[in-house]
Amino acid sequence: MKYIFKTLCFIFAIQSSNADCFKKSVNNYIATWIDKKPETVKKYLLTNIKEPYCCFMYGTLLLYDKNMKKADIYITKAANMGLPEALNSIGDGYYSGDIRPKDHKKALEYYRMSAKKGYGVAQFNAGVVFLKYAKSSKGIRKAIYWLNMALKNPAMKEFKPYILISKQNAIEKLKSIKK
Repeated sequence: MKYIFKTLCFIFAIQSSNADCFKKSVNNYIATWIDKKPETVKKYLLTNIKEPYCCFMYGTLLLYDKNMKKADIYITKAANMGLPEALNSIGDGYYSGDIRPKDHKKALEYYRMSAKKGYGVAQFNAGVVFLKYAKSSKGIRKAIYWLNMALKNPAMKEFKPYILISKQNAIEKLKSIKK
């Protein structure tokens, strides 16, 4: 669990902009202390719970502790504060059906809210969901739009091969509809 959470912190640090020193400092703190004193990490996050990112990371930590209901409360609070990572996480909850009722339309709604704030993972997720459920060329064009946004997002450069595969699938699907 600790290794997975540390990895998650690393991924969030990559996604954070260079100007977002607070998120990076939180991630560094977590990565430093999660193995040695996990309770210290929880106390640190709770002390700073009014900060959207700390609220989100506390909720995420609760997810790994399998405390789904409480995790959802904190992630929702962070989403209500406008945190893109939390909005994306709520989208994940709807998409997977693990925490919330499975609903791809609701998932897409949250992915798009997060994507509009520039969060690359949500841009990719929105593109993938649009592609999977597209019934017309309009839906596929929306998928391509969000996949292009993810491709342009500097934080997503390591995921470029996956984005390109999805974009190629979207282009092929678009061609098959036009025939």
